[in-house]
Amino acid sequence: VTVAACDLSGRQVTMDALAAEIRAAAQASGAAGDSPDFLLLRHVGADDALALARVMGMQASYRSQHHQRVRGAGGDSGSGFVGVGLLSKHPLYEGGPLRIDKKHSAGVSAAAVVGGTKFRVACVYAADADGGGLAALLEQRKAERNPPALLGLSGKAGRETLSGEFTEVDSADVGAGI
Repeated sequence: VTVAACDLSGRQVTMDALAAEIRAAAQASGAAGDSPDFLLLRHVGADDALALARVMGMQASYRSQHHQRVRGAGGDSGSGFVGVGLLSKHPLYEGGPLRIDKKHSAGVSAAAVVGGTKFRVACVYAADADGGGLAALLEQRKAERNPPALLGLSGKAGRETLSGEFTEVDSADVGAGI
């Protein structure tokens, strides 16, 4: 399974140009085909997520609930909200927001099946340093008896909140981009 995390924080780029960057990164990592299996999106608006899904050929798995506006850290995007989303070459099931409360979401989560293995895919923006936004994901995993999961995490959350729950894999590039 190949995964690309895409952060458009402060970037102005067309979806065609972004798709070309994603494809180049996927090919460089040895992905089967010309795109990753999953795209985890941050700082991406709903319209751009849908356009990117179309350009990447991932529109069959995309649903509007696979994109959420979440509270950003102070100053993020100037509006106080950050768009996060999931795109996939594989069908996504049971997708929707990871709710903090009735009005606010910490991210988005869906179930995927690849090679006969079901697992949870999530993109979470935890704006607070204590990782409070992660509680929804941890509760969901507990209710599902802790299935395997792939998590894209950004924001100010302390990764120690997930200690023992996930194994961290960092990319070489920690700035905005692919």
